[in-house]
Parts: sequence; C-alpha cells; structure tokens
Amino acid sequence: MSKRFTARTVATAAVLALTATGLGVPANAAPSDSRTFTVVAEDGVAADTAIAAIKAAGGTVVSRSDEVGMFQVSSDRADFAARATAAPTLIGAAEQKAIGRKPKLDRVEQEHLLAGAGARAGAGAKKGAKLDPLDDKLWGLEMIRADKARKIEPGDRRVTVGVLDTGVDASNPDIAPNFNWSLSRNFAPDLTDVDGPCEVPSCLDPVGTDDGGHGTHVAGTIGAAANGFGLSGVAPNVSLVELKGGQDSGYFFLDPVVNALIHAGRSGIDVVNMSFYVDPWLYNCTANPADSPEDQAE
Repeated sequence: MSKRFTARTVATAAVLALTATGLGVPANAAPSDSRTFTVVAEDGVAADTAIAAIKAAGGTVVSRSDEVGMFQVSSDRADFAARATAAPTLIGAAEQKAIGRKPKLDRVEQEHLLAGAGARAGAGAKKGAKLDPLDDKLWGLEMIRADKARKIEPGDRRVTVGVLDTGVDASNPDIAPNFNWSLSRNFAPDLTDVDGPCEVPSCLDPVGTDDGGHGTHVAGTIGAAANGFGLSGVAPNVSLVELKGGQDSGYFFLDPVVNALIHAGRSGIDVVNMSFYVDPWLYNCTANPADSPEDQAE
C-alpha cells in the first residue's frame, strides 16, 4: 500500500497538538511573539515533573497527552528549544514552523483530482460479476483472494477499524453504511501554510469530511459496503472510524497522529490502519553537517 502521495517541498516541523477531546485552533488568533513547540518527556518521567522542566525552560503548557509524555507548549524565549533539550527529564522540543517552499501543482502527485474524469469515462462499463458492479476492476481483491474469503467471513459490524489518515468522506454511498459517527474524531486542524485557508472558524474540519481524498480511498479499500453500488472493500461489513491525523495537503505530523492513537486506545478501537509517514524529517540524516545543531536535535 502506498504512503500518502509523495514527499513535497513544504513541511511543518511540529503541528499544534490537540487533546483527545479534539478542540480546534481559532483561525483569527491575534499575532504574538510567542512560538509553539511540541515537547516530549523522557521515558518514565511523570507529567508533573516534565511540566516543571518545561516551565523552568521558559514554556507554558497549552495542552498535554500524559499517556505518552507529549506536550504542546508556547514560549517567547528565543532559546526555549535549547533549554528544553538540555533538561535531563525532556527529550527535546520541536517548533511549529514552515520549511522549504510550496511547489506548483503536480498532476501526478494530485492524482485524486483526476478521479472524477475517470469515473465519468467508466460510467458505461459493463457490470462486473462480483458483489458490486465495479468489483471486477479491483484486481487486488482477487489477488489476495478476498473475494473468496468474504463469502465465509465478510467482516462483522462489531469490529471497529480506525482509518488514521486525511479524513473520511462519510457522504460517499459506499462509505456511509459502515461509517461510525460516535467514535470518529478530527485531531488535525488546518494549517494555512500547507493546507490553504480554513473552511471553518475553528480550522477543525467537521467529522465525515476529507479534503485530501487519501483517507476515503483507504477506507474504501478496507470496508466499502457490498451494497450493489460502485465497489466493495476487503471486509465490507466492518465499522469504519475516521481518525483524522493528517492534513488536507497530505502531510502528517507528530501531535495529531499521537493524539489519534491515544483516542483509539481509549475508545477500544480494534485495529488502526496507517498508510503514511510522519513529516518532515523522515528523509533527513540525523547528523547532516549541512543542518544546524538545532535542526539535528529536532
């Protein structure tokens, strides 16, 4: 299964953390000299101890994920990251900041933009012989013998599958029958430097939407309903849970991903699919001499 789209030239070093309640970030927040950081505590360090170290370094905790020792912190100290990294109880701090440049639209990377034209072109195709009309187009179902396996076990509505991705379009006719509204959450507020303008005042898109498209694709592969329409998934009877931890642009950052997993654990979700990597340092060497000591620490 592919990772999101491909690595782009714009990334963000750390994203605004959300608690498991999924509160958003106002789009019209007043500008200030304060910067936002993700701070991670050393293994086994109590939350209160970590918070004390953060305060001593000059930071203010905005939100916290105690289960994994991760904190969103604001600070107006220019040396906060260095002070936090030097603290023996903290692994370090990474600032939320844009790096690189925004590229021109790449039609290969943005392949989902062509999906509508492809669907129209295939509208008159001959109905397939599988469960749903387009199942004969899904070579993967036959390759892994899912078409045979699901005749014995098509999935169970009591099985919850979390789709940790760019969101899930619950209005899609193949997704709607299996979408679990009660457990679904969004943990990734829009970031204007990579996602464009916020669509809602909180910058937190409503549950059941997917501006990126990748999460809906993944959800359909897993559990599109066998309902005589479109196509069906590998396990067409499971419950699909949206865990939006990716940005609309396709990037994935530490805080939303971790908070989505915490919610999955708290909620007892049976399995979580994650078809992505966490940006932006995946392809960076840890000791690249071209990077500053601060970048290497990040």
